[in-house]
Amino acid sequence: MKDITKWIFLAILGLAVVVAFVFYKKQTKTSGPETKTPIVQSVKTSQEWVLRDSAMSNMTSFDPVKIVDAFSVNVLANVYEGLVNVSPEGRPVPGLAKSWEYSSDGKVWTFHLRKDVKFHPVRGCDFKLPEKVTAKDVVYSFKRALAAPGAVTNWIFSDVIEGASEFIKGETKRVKGIEIVDPYTIKIHLKKPYFLVTRLTFNGTWIYPAGITEVCGEDYLSSHEVGTGPYMLDKFVPDDRIVLTEFKAYRQNHEKAPSKIIIRIFSDPLAAMESFAAGDLDIVEAGISTLPRARDLAKEGNSLVSVPANYLDYIVMNNKKIPFDDLRVRRALNMVIDREALAHQVLKDFGKPAYGFIPPFSPAFRGAEHIKEEGFKYNPAKAKLLMNTYLKDKGEQALDLELVVDSGEVPETIGEYVKAQVENNLPNVHVTLKKITWPAMLQMAFGGKGVFYRFWWNIVTPGEDLYFLFYLPGQDPPYGFNLSFYDSEEFLSKYETAMASLDADKRYQGVQQLEDIMIKDAVAIPLLHKTFYFLEKKGIQCPINGLLKKPYIYATSSEN
Repeated sequence: MKDITKWIFLAILGLAVVVAFVFYKKQTKTSGPETKTPIVQSVKTSQEWVLRDSAMSNMTSFDPVKIVDAFSVNVLANVYEGLVNVSPEGRPVPGLAKSWEYSSDGKVWTFHLRKDVKFHPVRGCDFKLPEKVTAKDVVYSFKRALAAPGAVTNWIFSDVIEGASEFIKGETKRVKGIEIVDPYTIKIHLKKPYFLVTRLTFNGTWIYPAGITEVCGEDYLSSHEVGTGPYMLDKFVPDDRIVLTEFKAYRQNHEKAPSKIIIRIFSDPLAAMESFAAGDLDIVEAGISTLPRARDLAKEGNSLVSVPANYLDYIVMNNKKIPFDDLRVRRALNMVIDREALAHQVLKDFGKPAYGFIPPFSPAFRGAEHIKEEGFKYNPAKAKLLMNTYLKDKGEQALDLELVVDSGEVPETIGEYVKAQVENNLPNVHVTLKKITWPAMLQMAFGGKGVFYRFWWNIVTPGEDLYFLFYLPGQDPPYGFNLSFYDSEEFLSKYETAMASLDADKRYQGVQQLEDIMIKDAVAIPLLHKTFYFLEKKGIQCPINGLLKKPYIYATSSEN
């Protein structure tokens, strides 16, 4: 059970289940630093303005290595930084490291730190901040992330950085592969060639001052932040609001950026939309139930922004369990789903049909039409032939399947649609729906007991390697993420080759080859790549990328 729990947390953290953790809103009561000044609800001057955002859930923690939901990650991405940051477009860019280079064999990476970075003030603890961020702080943050129970950095670095596994196991007190060259230079030695940059965008690699937890207590960072980002976390009132204020010592100019961010927390999406309509919010997310209202409000001069997310909704099939151990069954089930109707008619354009596993956000995405022709094209006649052949060979007249879905409007809608599609197109197949809670779904999935169920991921880092985490051979639950129990030597070999490439084009080509192998083997049933919708007040612009990050420092208001 301990191993299962660990992997559940890793999946939630690294692959960021965005809306599923609304249930934390009532359960989590994280308290944070509070300002004594009243919350400002309107623009103050031409040079100082407030951006009023909204959210459907609470933050779960402030600690970079303990966050278990994407919302907290994306809020605190404005507060903390790592060696590598994420651009408004969602790509890796210099962060605390102004530049880096790597050796010809791709195994030694050298990072050059900026020399003008300061930490946010420490509150509620008598801790002396260093004057500037140095390599010592980087090493401290990395070591704590590696040692923290359940931290995603356990996984993302243990197989890559020299000495990381030994350090995690407690066999050594230093990480052999992390070397301080001088106060502003770090070298990271890898076990194998790897494109390291995207993994350094994880929240587990955010930097805070060396010694902070020894002086202030191990739990200090769970309720306080000491980051280096453009905003400081001033207040968090569960079920009410989050307040960020500008860090005036930040290296980048704040002239046009909001001086304060107020994120109102709503349990009811309709209430959030009406708050926007009343003029109390500048940004609100539109869901299936509120999209019609959002479109009406857009006609009044507001902007309705669609964001293709780094997301895949799919049906897991356990490739080692009958009948999913037979390729014909997996292919037949893939061919009876009309994905166009699901995305556009059933889910009202809240996604694009997914015929493969790479989302449109990725530069490796080749377009739905290209992938469709590879094998997942809607073809009930061919699917029926495959299924009939399978049943004949097995001496069976019919096939009974149980499809598990979690509770909620979207999963239940998808479950009902998949059931109808299978039964309408394959008369000799009967599907029974079983509804369970999301926590129960996670326990089932990462406990290795799932057979046929609806799942999804939304990755909050720009690394193509993570698209394949759920299908990586040799990582079966409860010791890994291979929910389909997929086993392919060809896939594993291609994965190692693709991720070792430092040339972007070659890496993307390798990623595409991995997708081709998965389609050939019909590993799972991809359904759709989700689109998120955000309504912005007239004159307000805030970039939102496919990782669902909002870099508030780039937000602008026409009134300022």
